[in-house]
Amino acid sequence: MTIDPLAATKHALTAEMLRFHRQCRLQVSGTSMLPTLWPGETVLIEQCPIDKLCIGDIVMYERNGLFILHRLTGLPGTVSQIFSPNPVLIARGDFVPHEDLPIQANSVLGVLAGVQRGSRWVPVSQKMSTASRWVAVLLRRSNWLLRALLRIRGSHRTEPARAMSEVPAA
Repeated sequence: MTIDPLAATKHALTAEMLRFHRQCRLQVSGTSMLPTLWPGETVLIEQCPIDKLCIGDIVMYERNGLFILHRLTGLPGTVSQIFSPNPVLIARGDFVPHEDLPIQANSVLGVLAGVQRGSRWVPVSQKMSTASRWVAVLLRRSNWLLRALLRIRGSHRTEPARAMSEVPAA
């Protein structure tokens, strides 16, 4: 597998932003968090200590050189597990029917603090609504509907994408 030097540099810079500035803004590129997060949306990720995470938080973690933004579904069960050298977390994308492989706590880079919707920054609920669950199931079952909604959503962007440095502070 060939490593793209530009992608590796972007990846390293993002991780450094979180480590040193405690937050960063990124653009969502996948569909695994539909309908909660849509491709092209800008999200704010903030550092968060592992012992402050809660079930339902959307965390960004690193696996195989990729950043993944998924909802926590499982935490270490006891205080001793939280403070063990390698606690394990469980997460799943809202659109995905199965849980991810266990996540080493040291691979969690931050937690979702908000998403830009239009000109406003809004928080994301820790729980998916019943309607959102049904939408996710429907979209999983219909590739045609998924493609149509992604196309419609992408064509209704009211302002051009801006560089992350131009995004207003939350």
